Amino acid sequence: SALPRIAFGYRKFDDAGFAGATVFETSPSVASALQRLRTTVPEVAAPVAGNPLFAIGAAVNPDATVAWLRSITDDIRAKPFTCPWLAPINQAGSELGEKLAAPLPPFLRGVRGFSLVVDRLTVEPFDIDGHLLIAGDRPTDLVTALTGAIPGFPSLAVKPDGRAVPLPIQQLHLPLRSAHIAMTPDRIVIAAGSASAQRATAHLATPAPRTSPLGLMAFDAARLQSLLAAFGEKDTASFGYLGDFGMSFDATTAGLSFEFWGDWPAPPAAIAK
Repeated sequence: SALPRIAFGYRKFDDAGFAGATVFETSPSVASALQRLRTTVPEVAAPVAGNPLFAIGAAVNPDATVAWLRSITDDIRAKPFTCPWLAPINQAGSELGEKLAAPLPPFLRGVRGFSLVVDRLTVEPFDIDGHLLIAGDRPTDLVTALTGAIPGFPSLAVKPDGRAVPLPIQQLHLPLRSAHIAMTPDRIVIAAGSASAQRATAHLATPAPRTSPLGLMAFDAARLQSLLAAFGEKDTASFGYLGDFGMSFDATTAGLSFEFWGDWPAPPAAIAK
């Protein structure tokens, strides 16, 4: 069969920044199946709002995703690859199919995606400002699962009323100044930092975007470079060529689209003058 076509191009490329996309074209049936995986999750929108140190998110319909993966594993088992080099795919498909035969755990049913945002992180002393948002139709089930799996959670009276509840950071051995969890009928927010209670309740009210990509990631290259250096990472030179950078992938009528955008770092003072 013919290989899929790949299209690449820029919408913007100037002295301020860039934006573009790479599209992997697929058959209409595959494109349609991928589009059924899409859903919307608060804060999962491109470009990423604000100027976070690092952000990552995903928005995927869990039932449609499981059904899609089951169809793939069924096809592999019905018509396995005959090439010896592709035998591992047959084995992986068989193992995945066995796992997918079981229903999703109750606490994962209805989970549509998440958004993890880190606005600030220091190593010495360790400190972090950020939050994790998990969107779904049954957040109470997820909290119940956490209370049974993590010591310290059973004592938390977390209800879907929007009230921020402090996490027992000492009991959980978390090196944080403050952390809170809050919940509404459609999401959970866990926030850390000096204003974690306010942050948790504020992000309970974040509106859902008109559309969400299947996944995205963004970072501030200069700050991330400094952070990695603080952790002892030496190979960070490539970050010096970027300012803010982001990328997302999504399903379109043509296939899979990988979007990217960003700006350039500020020039050194001597050059800027």
